[in-house]
Amino acid sequence: MKDTFDTLRNNLTRSYVFYIPSKVYDDIQQTQLKDIIPYHITNTIVFLDDNNNPTEDTDELSKVELISKSNLLEKNIFTLIDAQESLTESQFKHLINKYWEHVETHTYLTHLMCTHLSEYIKDVSKNVSDMFALQSNYFSTHHSEIKRTFGVLLTSMFNNTLLTYSKKKSNINKTPLKNKKTVSSKKKPPKKPQLISNEKADRYLLETVFNIPSKMTAKVVNTVNNTKK
Repeated sequence: MKDTFDTLRNNLTRSYVFYIPSKVYDDIQQTQLKDIIPYHITNTIVFLDDNNNPTEDTDELSKVELISKSNLLEKNIFTLIDAQESLTESQFKHLINKYWEHVETHTYLTHLMCTHLSEYIKDVSKNVSDMFALQSNYFSTHHSEIKRTFGVLLTSMFNNTLLTYSKKKSNINKTPLKNKKTVSSKKKPPKKPQLISNEKADRYLLETVFNIPSKMTAKVVNTVNNTKK
């Protein structure tokens, strides 16, 4: 069952475009990711391809890159249907609810990133903007399909502390970004260094946030380094 869950979860971040808003950097510092995500990679678009290889070269990206995302999410539906037939009722209920937590998280995140893209990324191209819109739509559709197909079994709550806190802030705090409390200068170096500055920390990030197997993280780190040369 663990292998099935790993496959389902990992498919969510294959063919995936994202960025970490600087606005939530201080919030991240209150989590287990404290000091793991350096400030200089905030407000930077990163794309993970179908093999989880990352790139920051947005000039080469287009919404065509996300075509496989729809197929991956559809494949997850069929995998869950097969698992429902082979697992006991209690086992499948545990599996579907663990997966549902991730689906709800990504559905919320992708919508948030799409909605606020222009606030954090300067001069974003139409291709990249279309990618975020398409990705958000894919997850919204997948969310609805999971709820329609397995709704009676879903008992999990969307209670990720950081996301709930960020959502609350976005709803009640309308102060323009330029008036926000700025991050201290020691967190923001004058010259943006390369994405990978601490291999051990970045391997931890890749393994825990994006679920890339440990045996692959060295290759991924090297790939990101190479894209910066």
